[in-house]
Amino acid sequence: MKRTTAKEVSDRLASQIERVCQYLLPNGKQVQSEWCVGSPAGEAGDSMKVHTSGDKAGVWADFAGDLSGDALDLWAACKNVSLPEAMAEAKRWLGISEPVPPRKKYDKPKLTGVTRLDLNGKVASYLREERQLSPETLAKFKVSEDGAQKGYYMPSFHPNGELARFKWVALRRENGKKVMNSSINSAPILYGWQAIPRNTRTILICEGEIDAMTWSQLGVPALSVPNGAKNLQWLDEDWDALEPYDEVFISFDMDDVGESVVKDVANRIGLHRAKIVRLPRKDANEWHVKDSPTEAEVMAVLAGATVISPIQFLEQTKLIEEAWDAMTNPNRDGMRTRLFEDKLVFRPGETTVVTGYPGHGKSTLLFGIMVEAATKGHKVVIASMEMPVTQQLIIMAKQFYSRCDITKEQLATFIEWTVGRIYCLDVYGMVSVEDVIGLMEYGAKRFGCRFAVIDSIMKLNINSEDFEGQRLVTNKLTCFAKENKMHLFLVAHPRKGMTENEKLGMLDVKGAQDIIAQPDNVLVVHRNKRREKMASMGRIGEGSQGAIICDKQRVTGHIFEIETEFHAGAAQFTQEGEDPVDYSTRTDME
Repeated sequence: MKRTTAKEVSDRLASQIERVCQYLLPNGKQVQSEWCVGSPAGEAGDSMKVHTSGDKAGVWADFAGDLSGDALDLWAACKNVSLPEAMAEAKRWLGISEPVPPRKKYDKPKLTGVTRLDLNGKVASYLREERQLSPETLAKFKVSEDGAQKGYYMPSFHPNGELARFKWVALRRENGKKVMNSSINSAPILYGWQAIPRNTRTILICEGEIDAMTWSQLGVPALSVPNGAKNLQWLDEDWDALEPYDEVFISFDMDDVGESVVKDVANRIGLHRAKIVRLPRKDANEWHVKDSPTEAEVMAVLAGATVISPIQFLEQTKLIEEAWDAMTNPNRDGMRTRLFEDKLVFRPGETTVVTGYPGHGKSTLLFGIMVEAATKGHKVVIASMEMPVTQQLIIMAKQFYSRCDITKEQLATFIEWTVGRIYCLDVYGMVSVEDVIGLMEYGAKRFGCRFAVIDSIMKLNINSEDFEGQRLVTNKLTCFAKENKMHLFLVAHPRKGMTENEKLGMLDVKGAQDIIAQPDNVLVVHRNKRREKMASMGRIGEGSQGAIICDKQRVTGHIFEIETEFHAGAAQFTQEGEDPVDYSTRTDME
């Protein structure tokens, strides 16, 4: 399901702008092709005009003030709310319904011992003289200090004005290092929403609170990441708030850490609106203090911001080291699992097809891999059109605790643990591939999901005899995985008429050959049901208890078969003779 962009919301408001004006500005009146009113406050008059027809429908200006914009800006101005709040309200008014993901609960911070910033005190002197921040900038960002004048507070507010967190920074360093602390268990949101003007659709994200204030003083609406460049939790919390902005500049410190994450941030925000700023100094405040850039120089830096193109012509000679590393260490970026060890590593950007007879555990295997991935810190998204979310959670809870007799409290603890880690989509039955990809992309960009499951391809609203349609769908899915650097698991069913006592191969997958030709890996899940039935009668059967066959692996070319054992109580597959894993006791869990 594709997310509605700010432009699309504005366009939909503009398409019915007369109705919008009657709702927002009922004291206005129609004069030819314009709705006339006194101001965004709504009093009668003609100082503010809104175009109601033609190509300019929705465009408006307050000639007695300095506000103007499109239909979404009109909503923000008339309602006197932030742009993120305006977008949320306008969506509800337009009847636009979109998925609401589970949100982690954070504590509301309590500021004690805080006093107004004394402009003649040593805290303000430091900020004004050494950082060259003006009193107006400090007031705009609501900087305060402690009563002892040992340091200063920088509060972070949600776009609606509610206090979300704060950071205290000491004036004096200890052993050359900054001394600071933040409110405990507070929402990791961007710093500076309180200073963002309502009539801007351009915003800049930088790496430090002082830099955000510096950019703002230089005339650029700016926000700062809360906990350093590498911590991207703010993307989850501020995703909705960032949606209305058409242009997002990213200005991280000009050092190795900043450079290492800027591309990931751009990908998450969206390459269509992200622009990378390169500064002549390490950060904005250093540039401001040492060079005193003019307005023209600031605008020149922004004008020179670069974009990251999803498709580029490369200077291939620069890829020698990367190619050598990929050849000698093909598993460097992938996730290893206890079941496959180094035989098969799940790499970003690849697609793995999983097939097998009905009831042999295709979905259960993948749920187990997702639980293991989540315990290792990866975020995953599951679209199972063949099983309700409740049943998915029950299976994964059993895998998590390695037992079937879990208590209600244990189930609740597991489900709470999945928040922010495992996203089960509420899709069931036949679903369009566009909707599934849209939801998966939302998970990749907003939450940073790196593993995804689609169960199964035949639930993607494709006729089982439409081989061309299956080819196109498989192409869309594999391209999606590569573009979003996710590992995508795709369940495919076998052809009918097979006997479940014989092991399948990838050529037994039902449908177009592209279902196995385009993906990178093909796995076959097989349980020895004959032996399991004999064991239930107290008899010993022949052969291994089961097997998982890797019938295709594009990167290494290594195909293999491992003998497996299915532990029904724990809902886990292991190598034969091994015990299931109790993930609830794993030390690598958060």
